[in-house]
Amino acid sequence: MNKHNRTGTDFLQWALPELGYRWRGFRKPHAQVLQRIIERIHELELSGYKEYQTFLEHHPDEWKRLDQMLYVTISRFYRDRKLWDELATNILPRLVEGNAPELVVVWSAGCCNGEEPYSIAIAAHQSGMLDKITIIASDRYPHLLERAKIGLYPESALRELTPAERSRYFTYNDKLLEYRIDPVIRSSVHFEERNIRHSLADDFFHIIFCRNLVFTYFNNTEQIQLLAGFRNSLFNDGYLITGSKEQLPDEAGWIKPWANVPVYRKAP
Repeated sequence: MNKHNRTGTDFLQWALPELGYRWRGFRKPHAQVLQRIIERIHELELSGYKEYQTFLEHHPDEWKRLDQMLYVTISRFYRDRKLWDELATNILPRLVEGNAPELVVVWSAGCCNGEEPYSIAIAAHQSGMLDKITIIASDRYPHLLERAKIGLYPESALRELTPAERSRYFTYNDKLLEYRIDPVIRSSVHFEERNIRHSLADDFFHIIFCRNLVFTYFNNTEQIQLLAGFRNSLFNDGYLITGSKEQLPDEAGWIKPWANVPVYRKAP
């Protein structure tokens, strides 16, 4: 690692705790975040990270701008394949049968470019249950939501899908060199702008997806607070789905692991 990157790492280790984040979550994807910070430093005509740190100390409003740069856009369809197979074959059928004739309500918190909520819709369609569920997807960044609504993706985002799934749910655009999501799948997801650190979605849910967000990037205090919020937002017998490498805080005793996937079920 060169000196420039080491300086950026030092800056993040200093700044992240000030905004309620933890360095451990940003360690691997930190280059993506630092690129935005470098652009901001150039915009302010500053000499580097040290001078930007001084700028932050004298301009409190800049912390809000920095917070807006601290996001990671690494995602793909059907990330952690076993989870999606479990959703399609067991979790959704169980919920749909148990809640009929009411719809099963699913929330994708921190949906980024849309790969996750569209994966939910694909899994539901494969189970013949797309018309039995409502999918709400939220993110705090309007530009990511707009990208998600368009539904165009590079080939790398589809690498965990089977050839049959690619053919069924995507159309290749020769001019843009990207894949467009099927319009039926796209229209089944309702997007909304929301920062979950300020407010949770105004609904009760049978499934909450919160993967590779709260329990990766936020500090322990915020994890505990949001976990309590998820508890209040989940129906009894509902599911919280997290990232495969995430660990919940000790205060998660109200939910129990489900199968051999990163899924937790709220006790009825």
